[in-house]
Amino acid sequence: MKEAPMTATEMKPRVTSFAPQFLVDDLERSIAYYQRLGFSFGEPWGGFYAIGYLDGLELHLKEAPKNPAERHHRRENEHLDEHPGKDIWLMGGGELIASFLDAQAIDEFVISVAPVFIGDGIPLIARRHRHVPLELRSNERCEDGLVQLHYGVQNKQT
Repeated sequence: MKEAPMTATEMKPRVTSFAPQFLVDDLERSIAYYQRLGFSFGEPWGGFYAIGYLDGLELHLKEAPKNPAERHHRRENEHLDEHPGKDIWLMGGGELIASFLDAQAIDEFVISVAPVFIGDGIPLIARRHRHVPLELRSNERCEDGLVQLHYGVQNKQT
């Protein structure tokens, strides 16, 4: 597929990583399963988080907390912003994206628009009263009609 030329003000979109994260009940058992599929793992971080590798792919496994005190500790002390410099791809529906957006934890959107009307679907962001200014950073039109829009979030919600 040949891409349309870009203007000087556009940034070429890139995939920085694609690593699905699975919440699992038993980390050791899950690691053993994925090892049988060919993934290799380092030592689990903190006893509850492991990253598997296979042919350039990453797979993240996170063991669910077993008791209420542990769940409370993780919720209060383990935040995404403790690890700066990482791109995180939010995928999970409009409610998930809305909760991160309302917490001002999203700094950019890369939205792909396909030239197809499907008539139904899942909202990008759950409906709530919010005003979130966006700044268009770039756009790209591909030969097949797909358009990718890259917005920065200004995080001045009212």
